[in-house]
Amino acid sequence: MVLFILFFWFLCHFVFLVFLGLGISTVLVRRSSRKGMDLELTWLQSLKVVLVRGAVALGLGFGIGRLVLMGMQYGFLSESVLREHALVSVAVVLICGLGSFVAFQWIIGRISGRSISVVSVIKAVMYESGYFVLSMLILLVILVLFGLAYETFF
Repeated sequence: MVLFILFFWFLCHFVFLVFLGLGISTVLVRRSSRKGMDLELTWLQSLKVVLVRGAVALGLGFGIGRLVLMGMQYGFLSESVLREHALVSVAVVLICGLGSFVAFQWIIGRISGRSISVVSVIKAVMYESGYFVLSMLILLVILVLFGLAYETFF
């Protein structure tokens, strides 16, 4: 019974964090597309962009992982090489990021019905990154203040 309660508690937190992340990403995409590409997206369109980008990056990550696993099974790759060379992980992240970038350009073009240049997409991604860093700094300040208040008063 205790395990069920713990599982349910963790599941509720996981679902909450997923929806919180989707909400934050939707706001960031909406603001960055407005600022970077002069494109006004609705909330639903922004959510669609976030879901497509996430699915592409996740699919590429799992696909690369599957290829690495097959390479290890057939003897083309060894586990020690993957552990010792951190650049392999960097390459995987770059490939997933590039796939997400291409998906972002494709889905924005489909939604807006016009051709979106790579420069405007880069501009929007830079705005989105800046907004993300700013929101994480605000979250850090809130958590530090809450932590100090918690230590002081409780």
